[in-house]
This record gives sequence, structure tokens and C-alpha cells, in this order.
Amino acid sequence: NPTGAPTKAPTASPTTSSPTKFPTVSPTKSPTKAPTPAPTRPPTPAPTKGAIEIQLESISGEGVFDNPRSPQSIARNVLLREGLGDRGQFDDRTLERYAAAVFYFSTGGDDFWYQCFRGHTYCSGQWLSGNVCSWNFISCNGDGFITSIVINSDNGLRGSIPMEIWSLKSLEVLEIVDNPTMSGPLPTKFGETATNMVLMRIENSGLTGAIPNGFLSNSPVEFLYLSRNRLSGQIPNSFGLLTSLNELTLHRNTLTGAVPPPVCTLRGSGPSDLQVLTVDCNEVSCSCCTACY
Repeated sequence: NPTGAPTKAPTASPTTSSPTKFPTVSPTKSPTKAPTPAPTRPPTPAPTKGAIEIQLESISGEGVFDNPRSPQSIARNVLLREGLGDRGQFDDRTLERYAAAVFYFSTGGDDFWYQCFRGHTYCSGQWLSGNVCSWNFISCNGDGFITSIVINSDNGLRGSIPMEIWSLKSLEVLEIVDNPTMSGPLPTKFGETATNMVLMRIENSGLTGAIPNGFLSNSPVEFLYLSRNRLSGQIPNSFGLLTSLNELTLHRNTLTGAVPPPVCTLRGSGPSDLQVLTVDCNEVSCSCCTACY
């Protein structure tokens, strides 16, 4: 038999004849709180250069420390690790130490030098250790300023002579001989600013490019040996201004042209005259040379 009648009456029909078309409450017209105000402090400015970096850029040029692997950056970091910049700046002797360290790293000291590189056990004058005046190849005056750098045999140097040596104001002698794996030009700024140079000997050491006009014109240079390199261009007229010059050797290069007349006027037999003058006479015309190659 079928089940009995339902126990509850059916659910009543909806009270509203049609669905609601709109929400019963209007949306909020505007936020209840104002937007967060702009920051009360300006953004933090970019970091400024320290006094030490400004000092060193006055020697090496602006932006030189942008490359963290440059010889200048490495030299600066070595000095800072030694605690030499604790007072916020370097003194004059430390600036010379910086220039010497740049020379070391620019010529491959850590990687290519045969003798007296950093950490070389069998060299009592290893570079970057102790007083710069104790480094092998370097001599100083009584005030502790560098007067000579003499590397007169192959020590595996590579790279080029850095411009920073211009800051060695007391430098009188610079000798780099028989390091043919070097390259690059004569440092122009050094040639313009050197005032004490007496002897410069860079032979068989890969020099390239032209001899800058005015090179060593402000120095009492007596001996200038630049033979057996790859120098090109012409001999500058400004060599005629080197009135203290006693010996000038320029052979075994790729120089051209003629020896300038002002240089020939320096020739003579007196102790203060130019007594030795050599060039490659097949490439350079010379009426006053003492020897041709």
C-alpha cells in the first residue's frame, strides 16, 4: 500500500514575486581613510667617495677603481688591508707605496715575476712586504722617498709601465732592461712631470708607439737609452731641449724621418755635450750620429 500522507505542509512559495535587481545596500562611495602620505624623508643619496679614493684618483685618474680587478684597485686594497688608511687619508710616503704597488701589479708581479715577488721565500727584499725602501730593485733617499727603480735583467715583467710613476717626484733613475715580454708606450704624464730624472734606460723591454713630444723636457736627464724596442714615428724636436744630455741611444727601433737639427746642435766633445747618439741610419737620416745600426 502507498505511504501515508506527508507529515509537513509543503514549503511556501517565495515572498517576493521576482528576483532582486540591485543590492539592498549601496556601495561605499569613497574610502573611509585618506591615502598614506608621501615619505617625510628624502631617499638616501648614493654613497660618496672617501678621502682616500679621492687622493688616489688624483694620481691614477677618475673612475680607475670602477674595475675591481685593475692594478690600481688591487694596490689600493693591499694598502687598506695593511691599515695604512686608518686616519682617512694617506701620507706622501704611502702614496709612493701605492704607486710602486701599481707598478708591481701592472707588470704581473704576482703571476710572472721570477724574483722578489710577493711571498718569495728566497728574496729578502720581496715586494709589498715591509718598508718600500727595502723592496728589491728600489732605492730611497734619506727622507724615505723613492729615487731609483733598477731592474737590469729579465725578471719576467709583463704589461706596461703605469702612469702612476709620475707621482714619484724624487725619482732619478729608472732602468728596465731585457724584459721583452713587456709592451706599451712610454708613460706620457711621467715624461711631462718628471723633474729629477738623470738616467732612464728602458732597453729590450717591448716599448711601442711614438716618443711623446716634450718627453723629459723638465728633467736634467744625462743618459737616455731607448734602444731595442718597437718605438715608431719620428724623433721629437723637443729632444733638442735636453741640454744636459750626454748619451742618447735610439737604435733597433722602427723610427723614421731624420734626427732633428736641434738634437745635432747638442753634439760636441765637452763633458756637458751630447757625446753618444745612435739610430738606425737605414730608416733615420742622421748627419751627426756617433754610430749607425
